[in-house]
Amino acid sequence: MGRWGMRLFEGDRDIDIALEINTALGDGEDMDLRLSRMVHQTDMCAPPDIRAYYETDEYKKKLEGVVAESRNKLNCGVGDQLFQIFRKREHEPNGKYRVILVGAIMLRAGAMIKDDDLNHLRGLVGEIPCRDGLNPVLRSNPARPSALASLAAGRDGGDWGFRHPGKVQFLAALNHYKPGVPRSFQDPRPVLMLS
Repeated sequence: MGRWGMRLFEGDRDIDIALEINTALGDGEDMDLRLSRMVHQTDMCAPPDIRAYYETDEYKKKLEGVVAESRNKLNCGVGDQLFQIFRKREHEPNGKYRVILVGAIMLRAGAMIKDDDLNHLRGLVGEIPCRDGLNPVLRSNPARPSALASLAAGRDGGDWGFRHPGKVQFLAALNHYKPGVPRSFQDPRPVLMLS
């Protein structure tokens, strides 16, 4: 589907990375961290009845429990392990953006983040490409670099990096970070008024 919004976790790439983070400590059902449960409410590929359920008070209460459970898991050393794993992989394509999304998941949970990791996240923000809008149309667009040029630049030619609202959102979350206080990347959602 690509991207259905401009905030964090409103695109296939971000959801895919969140799922990758789930299995960073190993494969198998018992090793699945299930952290993506905190952010997958934006997935437009979910069936309509599931998306409707995400809007209910029942689900919002359940999500509070999921966030608290994730925070406890991350605060028991898992968060530090995730930063170690993904910071070692920053040299890979999209590696720096993966670290940003590890940080976003930690912020979403309200988990403890070491000062070194917070400072590293702040430094990475400026290194991540940022677009003001959606990707240009794939075919017959002279403004779009070729797949080969994208690969040579360390990108895979797909939807990578921040959209401006997502970058602003992430920086606000970093600047207002308090351990134990979860940060939603869904609320409030700006409303476009067309006249």
